[in-house]
Amino acid sequence: MRYELMHPADQLVAIMHRIYAAGLTTMSGGNLSIREPDGSVWVTPGGIDKGALNRQDMVCLKPDGSQIGFRKPTSELLVHQAIYQARPGLKAVLHAHSPALMTFSILGQLPALNLIPNVRLTCDRIAMAPYARMGSAKLAENIAHEFRKGCAVVMLENHGICIGAASISEAYLIFETLEYAARSELLARRLGPLNVLSEDQIDLARTRDHSRMSDFRPRHHSSEELALRRDMVAIIQRSIQQQLFTSSNGSISVRLSDGSFLITPFGRDRRQIHEENLVLVNRNMKEAGKTPSRAVFLHQLIYRRQPNIQAIIGAHPQHLMAFALTDTELDMSLMPESYVMLHQLPRHPYGINYLEPQKTAELFSDQVPAIMLANDGIIVTGESLLQAYDRFEVAEFTARIQLAMPPGLQAHPLDRTKTQELDQEP
Repeated sequence: MRYELMHPADQLVAIMHRIYAAGLTTMSGGNLSIREPDGSVWVTPGGIDKGALNRQDMVCLKPDGSQIGFRKPTSELLVHQAIYQARPGLKAVLHAHSPALMTFSILGQLPALNLIPNVRLTCDRIAMAPYARMGSAKLAENIAHEFRKGCAVVMLENHGICIGAASISEAYLIFETLEYAARSELLARRLGPLNVLSEDQIDLARTRDHSRMSDFRPRHHSSEELALRRDMVAIIQRSIQQQLFTSSNGSISVRLSDGSFLITPFGRDRRQIHEENLVLVNRNMKEAGKTPSRAVFLHQLIYRRQPNIQAIIGAHPQHLMAFALTDTELDMSLMPESYVMLHQLPRHPYGINYLEPQKTAELFSDQVPAIMLANDGIIVTGESLLQAYDRFEVAEFTARIQLAMPPGLQAHPLDRTKTQELDQEP
């Protein structure tokens, strides 16, 4: 699905359904708009169930003041109009009341952008607008004031967030990324002090080497490759449904029997990845016309050094990220399943995958199928795609369990006798 080829009304419906299905708004909360080149503004209606919108519900306000559509536009219309007036280059506006961002809004604080590199690369600036009654001209002016300063992401005191972008799909990607970052930060604060990245550290993730690989055109696509393309897409969609991936984060690769491998593309909405979007990599060359994930060279090194590894997953699941953002250990001996599948989850310094990829590739073994990277999530390997995904899911579940323990209570991990017993099982 290419949003830019959809009618504006259909784009608004698709994105609002996506927001509601993800639990990022209530049935009456949030509003979206798209501005066309002629100045017409398509906007979601007010007072209508956001989980059941259809294209006939959308409203178009023409530059001459006339209206297309029978619904009443959102009560926040003044906000949208003020943002477009303040920033004529913006083509879409998203306003929502998602849970984690609302928490920061209520606290009068901004979520940190320098904890996770992907977040900082997606949004480099955020501001706070003072409270005013919703739908009022004062609120519209407070928000527009921040937009006029050049900011395109503005938190509203006690009232969520407004995002302006070049398209409504881009606005959603920024919104989802910030909500994910806010959730990860709130979870991490339960564990202890946060480890903040410097600008130099964040710059390590700006690599463009993956886009400079030589091209090749496959002569044919084997049944093995086609089956793996299908299976990878299914796992990507499952990862999104299980909230292990976001639209902008999560990479998967799978090795073929001839030594080549398939990997997720760079910069593409994970929900919009189909079989044809996956990138085939063979002998330092990428499939023509496509750009592989930034992780492509690390995955390639892992495959070269670890013949038993057939699949790799890297991502920033939110509960596990709480441990990656702090110095708190995630204990794999809390339950038999996590110990048997992962044994341990050693932590390594931020940036090792960029600065020392060969050393990073050598960290994996039968006893160490996964590693945690400080501020940068987890890398999981497996002898099959399903095994890698199972380990990935178990690691996040283990983090959820450890985070759910009430403060002040002591966990009882498996002792050495019990883990030795598990080690002896076939």
